[in-house]
Amino acid sequence: MPTTIRVMGVGFGVQVLPGAIPYTDGEGHTSEANGMYTYATGKIELSGELGLDQRRIVFLHENLHAMTDMLGLDAQLDAQAGTGCEEHVVNALAPTLLAWIRDNPEAIRWLQEVQPDA
Repeated sequence: MPTTIRVMGVGFGVQVLPGAIPYTDGEGHTSEANGMYTYATGKIELSGELGLDQRRIVFLHENLHAMTDMLGLDAQLDAQAGTGCEEHVVNALAPTLLAWIRDNPEAIRWLQEVQPDA
């Protein structure tokens, strides 16, 4: 598992914590999560209580949160479709993206190629 990741050119540290990750939502309610992305601290944290495949899904989930946040889509989705919409979208995309990556290694290699434009 990588210890750092770049999302849209911004570096984030990736840490696995021993247990679930405590957080406080916008309304002051405290809960626990399997993962947490925080732009201000430059961290993506994952729960060490997860199995390997679930950790991979949560890793992608948190990276998708980073992308939607940095694009301003998180607030836009929640404003237009209701609070929690962005979370629903990220929940659906993370396992789908992992399956797509696994099912398409040739496409992944092609996407990673760096060649000058002709």
